[in-house]
Amino acid sequence: MKENELLYYNEFGGFSPDGKEYIIETSNITTPLPWSHVISNKDFGFIVTANGGGYIWHKNSQSNKITTWSNDCLKDSPSEKLVLRMKNRIINILPYETLEKYKIIYGFGYAKFLYEDEDTLIET
Repeated sequence: MKENELLYYNEFGGFSPDGKEYIIETSNITTPLPWSHVISNKDFGFIVTANGGGYIWHKNSQSNKITTWSNDCLKDSPSEKLVLRMKNRIINILPYETLEKYKIIYGFGYAKFLYEDEDTLIET
């Protein structure tokens, strides 16, 4: 999506034309602070950030963490990393090191990460 099609666009992203999704698409390494999205119900939840950080919990986010969590609001360190190995290439599934080549889409109840380069498209 072109930046002039996004509502309330800033240098990092904006809202989709229907206002139902927030789309982060930038050539910057990261956002100024971690851009977070919380998805949960009564039994399970997780926080996901634009650069792949966040954590997962069961029932209680304070006492039942499934993955580690850092209480540093300036860093966006992931507790786990997912990579895809294709032939002689290794591709980060999430944008741990840079937002370049990624589009992050936050919607109600979901977060999507799209990676695209000259010959590869990955949607997670």
